[in-house]
Amino acid sequence: MGARPMIRAELLESGRAETLAALAQALSELRTGRGGVVIVEGPAGSGRTTLLRVVDEAADAAGITRVDAGPGLPLSLYGLARSRRRTAESSEPHGAIVVCIDDVEHCDATTRRVAELAPSSLGDTAVLWVVAGDSIGPGIRAHPADRRYRLGELSRGDAETLALRVRSGAAPRVLDTVPRFPRYVIETAKRDTGRGWPEALLDDLPPEHHPALTAAAVLGLSFSPEDLAAVLDRPIGAIVAPLLAAVEIGVLVDDGPDLRFSHRVVQRMFAAPGADDDLVSRAVTTLVRDESVTRLVAVLREQGVPDLAPAVLRDLSTLVARRDLPTAALLARREAAAARSPADIDEATARAMSYSVQSGDPAAAAELVARLGEDHPPAASFALAELFFSSWTEAAQDLAERALSRPATADQHARLEAVRMICRAYRNLFDPDEIAQVTDLAAGAADARTTALVDLARTLSVSAQGDLVEALRHASTASEIPTDRSHGPEWWIGSIFRAKLLADLGRLDEAIHVLDTCAHEAERRSHVFAVPPLLMVRATCEIEAGRLTDAAAGLRAARQLGHLIGPPGRIETNTVNLLVRIAHLRGNTSDLNEFRPILEQRLAADSARRATAAVGLLVAVEATSADEVAEWARLAEGLDGHSRYAIARGVTDEILRLRILVRHGLSAHASQLGTFLTELASRTDAPLPNAAALHADGVMARRAETLRAAREAYRELGRPMLTAQASEDLADATADPAERAEALREARAQWFACGAYRETARIDKLLRSSGLRAVTAAEPELGFGLTPSEERVVREVLAGRTNRAIANALFLSPNTVAVHLRRIYAKTGVRNRAELAELVRNRDEY
Repeated sequence: MGARPMIRAELLESGRAETLAALAQALSELRTGRGGVVIVEGPAGSGRTTLLRVVDEAADAAGITRVDAGPGLPLSLYGLARSRRRTAESSEPHGAIVVCIDDVEHCDATTRRVAELAPSSLGDTAVLWVVAGDSIGPGIRAHPADRRYRLGELSRGDAETLALRVRSGAAPRVLDTVPRFPRYVIETAKRDTGRGWPEALLDDLPPEHHPALTAAAVLGLSFSPEDLAAVLDRPIGAIVAPLLAAVEIGVLVDDGPDLRFSHRVVQRMFAAPGADDDLVSRAVTTLVRDESVTRLVAVLREQGVPDLAPAVLRDLSTLVARRDLPTAALLARREAAAARSPADIDEATARAMSYSVQSGDPAAAAELVARLGEDHPPAASFALAELFFSSWTEAAQDLAERALSRPATADQHARLEAVRMICRAYRNLFDPDEIAQVTDLAAGAADARTTALVDLARTLSVSAQGDLVEALRHASTASEIPTDRSHGPEWWIGSIFRAKLLADLGRLDEAIHVLDTCAHEAERRSHVFAVPPLLMVRATCEIEAGRLTDAAAGLRAARQLGHLIGPPGRIETNTVNLLVRIAHLRGNTSDLNEFRPILEQRLAADSARRATAAVGLLVAVEATSADEVAEWARLAEGLDGHSRYAIARGVTDEILRLRILVRHGLSAHASQLGTFLTELASRTDAPLPNAAALHADGVMARRAETLRAAREAYRELGRPMLTAQASEDLADATADPAERAEALREARAQWFACGAYRETARIDKLLRSSGLRAVTAAEPELGFGLTPSEERVVREVLAGRTNRAIANALFLSPNTVAVHLRRIYAKTGVRNRAELAELVRNRDEY
């Protein structure tokens, strides 16, 4: 595996050969594009951390990206999904990442959840997860059993053997090169006391000092003397002596303002899980008083939840929810079990539901989606509708309406009215009187979540009317819900709306900052449920910036995580719509053929996004079945209704749609879309809507001067794909041959830089017809030594197209296609289309 010989030899001596062999095999498979999970179980001090170091070194030697996580070193799923970048210099046929998570049960909640999910791939990148810990939780135990390895504790004999080697000089550098076990293992193994490490540390510790250290151990690996004094209800001066003595003999380590145990094994020696309930209760009370959420979670996870009153459990779960939703869900379930009144049970159950789903628990999400059709008490009804209003919109609205027909408190009534209203807004149904009424209810309830839902509904309503600046104000307000009242999805959905509106106002850098900041905060709070949609919207920013390859990988990663975290259809319509747009620009007809039936299914299943699905189908058929364009254009037009602006699609999609309509002679539909873009620009002085209005006018009226202005605005905004489209349209409108040539060359250069291979090929054809020539070529991807043109032909072959159909799709002659095929067969060693398809499929599998 590329590890230093000394490390490897000592690990083998300690009986780790089987685990090492499994890790070597997993890394070998990773290099062929196959990810997976390896679980290493073993108590602290068993050598598991060094096994992870061996993996690190092997990954380094193989040139594979590695990511390390552990207590105090959280893992970002959002960052991981965006970190796969295959470089042109890489010799590996697939992107690959190794993720090593040590001491997983003591990691933050997001890292623990991600270790349970452990996707074997993210976008175009294979991922190998190596997860190490002691008491591996049930979510991680669910991974395949044939990749789980148990390391035994380090015996006294092992420690003494290692110590003998040190004394004899057989391994003079062992302490420098192998920090496999704590220093105290070696030191105490040398003592002739009859006891091994760590028990030998107790020889110099008076018995009267033990209770203080037991209380300290309950507080966790690290603690403050002030907290310990509060738990013991003693002055801090009365516990100084045992603390100093413990530092002197190596039980504790001075860590600045805090003290920490020298090793987790030492901590556990003083307080095993299941310590005295009264001691745990006092520790919990102390940490709640100080709002030390991280330490509080550690106590609850290590020692278990003590017997507490329902009211205390409620306050505790609300506090813990700031950082650890899975633990907050456990506390809320305990509260529901202990509560007496139906109202208290309902409220606790509602919080447990929300905490579980927002934490990214796929089982909870699937179970609760299946229960949307059932009747629930008011608080639970609101929680379910709130969680799923953006994905199961119609079912969430029905649930809220059923709950409104039954008795509820004024606050519950306000929440239910607000969630019903946002469901209607998602379905493009806006009633100004209803919005005003619910706004008054939210003000009366003084409830942050109700107010945030009203702001989300106003965002959709105002943006549908074309006032993007006012919509941005409401989205920003919705995203600023206070931390201790934000376990629902409103705050991060508000951030998504805010980012999309910023992008459509021309402020792309701000949009990216909003998304990245929101993702960081979501993971800090353990809102893993937010990660797939945030990744999806981040990919739209990549599209806007002209980075199609990165955008496609990000969208595939978002879609994979969306299916994994669940419910599977949550972001499917928007994600596939964006993938269709990329496939259209790149000329990937196999993807278009794959995605078309998915969009047709979403058209029927996703009532809130039928127009988005129809626009995606319009784009898909334009590249594969042009005679259907008019049919899908009419449907998209009808589904838009009175609302022409949709946050999910935005201005860039509308320009693409307009150009398709014009190309196919659908002037009536194009005119309506152009009128909308003009009206949108009239409501703001923001640069992008105004550039889009100029662009639309130039396309419709073939006005070169407005197209020049639009192109210049796009350039200044850093929107290469819009610049390419404006350049191409300018070439079509201008009467100046020199300007036409310059515009086509710029369009070609911009499309090529974005990775839009189909558009590049189309401009090449226009250049050839003008007697001009382009000199650059697109980057190959398949890895068979094919040229970019040959790769495009291969993709058309995989889609089942004939030579003539390939020629039409790629703007080539049938003879040129035949020549390409002969060269492709020669380079790949195949004889026909079937063998070529089999070759590519086999490559993709590995």
